[in-house]
Amino acid sequence: MSRKSDTHPADEFCKKKISLYPNAIQLADVLRRDRKRFGEDYPDWCDLPAPLVTVIITGTTDERTMIRILERQPKNIQTDLAAALVWIRGKMIYRFDDTLADTLAAQPLDGKIPPEALDYLPYPCVYNVYEFS
Repeated sequence: MSRKSDTHPADEFCKKKISLYPNAIQLADVLRRDRKRFGEDYPDWCDLPAPLVTVIITGTTDERTMIRILERQPKNIQTDLAAALVWIRGKMIYRFDDTLADTLAAQPLDGKIPPEALDYLPYPCVYNVYEFS
């Protein structure tokens, strides 16, 4: 008899990605806290900017070294690791009604959503149950 796993698929994804970089969680906390020290003044709504995730992956801020190291990393690791590091802090799951999800997914992406509307989302990273069902 097989037993259903108590682990959420998003947690499994995060564990797998973060395990590739054992110090990732601690480094992400340091980079979040000291983000201004690492270059640009990143906006508050951006929980973990991509360049900071690249520092976690490569262990350096030297651009040439970053590029060389990234070439040997798994495909999409920057976005995957960023999502994993943000997800583990809040673990917010939205469960969309199928009708609403279908309606939203059918909407054209015409660029008419004001970008500012995305600056104040309640959580920086969410798991959309509909997308993975």
